[in-house]
Amino acid sequence: MSVRISAGDQKGRLLRTPRRAATRPSSAKLRAALFNILGSRIAGARWLDLFAGSGVIGLEALCRGAAAATFVDEHPEACRCIEDNIRMLGCGDRAVVRCLPVRRFLASGAAAEAACDLVFADPPYGDSARADQLDDLLRLCEQSAMITPRAWLLIEHAARTTPPTRGGRWRAIRTYTYGDSALTLYQPDQPIQS
Repeated sequence: MSVRISAGDQKGRLLRTPRRAATRPSSAKLRAALFNILGSRIAGARWLDLFAGSGVIGLEALCRGAAAATFVDEHPEACRCIEDNIRMLGCGDRAVVRCLPVRRFLASGAAAEAACDLVFADPPYGDSARADQLDDLLRLCEQSAMITPRAWLLIEHAARTTPPTRGGRWRAIRTYTYGDSALTLYQPDQPIQS
């Protein structure tokens, strides 16, 4: 299976996706909505793609002007697929792949990497079917040194799941539904004092 980059300097390029049945690439409609929501915030941003799968979301962010992207997935096949896609697009100087569980990555606070200001998470729907599991993901994000206090979080989840309205320092701004999938945007609850 393959997916296409829908916009940016690599528009139309085909990307590989892992063969694992559990990998479900985000739909083109959801991806278009996500990037419309973010608009000009993408330019120069540091992107974090959690449960990255094929990496299509983070790679498209790079094609749309993100400064850097970190891809996290625990499955070696997915990591190899992301690395192949990065090579194919020629953006290896701005991309890092971390092949480990998201929980461990967020807890690690890898000092060698700068904190990210845009975060996309697409946990397996079977693992995110309950709102308390999304609560756990938000808590992990709040505790992570890998995410700035001003970061925006976008979490893809099953449309049947009611996402938490608050999570740590973030609050849900809006949920967008596309068929069986939904995308919830979280922004910092309070303005951060300089």
